[in-house]
Amino acid sequence: MCYISRRTQHLAEQFGVAPGRTLIAPVRLTHIHKLHAESAARPKVRALSPERIRFGYLGAHSPEKGIEVLLHAFAGLPHPHGRLSCYGGGGAAYMAELKRVAAPHAAISFHGRYEQDQLGSILGNIDVGVVPSICEDTAPNTVFEFQAAGIPVIGSNVGGIPEQIDTGRNGALFEPGNARALRECIRRVIDEPQVISQWALNLPSSFDPLPSWRQIEHALCELAGR
Repeated sequence: MCYISRRTQHLAEQFGVAPGRTLIAPVRLTHIHKLHAESAARPKVRALSPERIRFGYLGAHSPEKGIEVLLHAFAGLPHPHGRLSCYGGGGAAYMAELKRVAAPHAAISFHGRYEQDQLGSILGNIDVGVVPSICEDTAPNTVFEFQAAGIPVIGSNVGGIPEQIDTGRNGALFEPGNARALRECIRRVIDEPQVISQWALNLPSSFDPLPSWRQIEHALCELAGR
């Protein structure tokens, strides 16, 4: 059995899949290594003022990804404290609702859909990533993208996200769906901007050189040889 995280293995076994030979192969795409190489020029220790800290969200603008939780958390901050940039797209009706929630806070902006080759420049304008999923997000690629670019992440304590973030050391976890708990994590960063550099220094220093599809291919070839 091949799983993308320990969480997926645990869920499968809960639903009756017998334990046996397993391979944990996170969805690690080839562009992760490019982002990591580009991040070498990004200073890990930076002096940031509270009002200029740039928080970022990447990916689908959909209810299960928790972006609405993030907007409620951020909109409750005192003005002007930090900025939030959201990259990605969603359905027209839901996007209109998100913009309504964000409207009172001028520091929240939406930048629409993006292509993978734009990620390098996008991530260059983010200091802290936020992955606020409220679903069983078993191994979100956005966490790897932020971390590969040298950006610490605040993420929901759900699915496989806790496997990706060492809370208190290179990022923070919060109760999924709890806007107040997320706001407290964001406020801590704003009140103590130096924590960004501390977290960044403890991010993974390397990523598996084999993308996940290559790991699976090797496992299948080994089995075929038997």
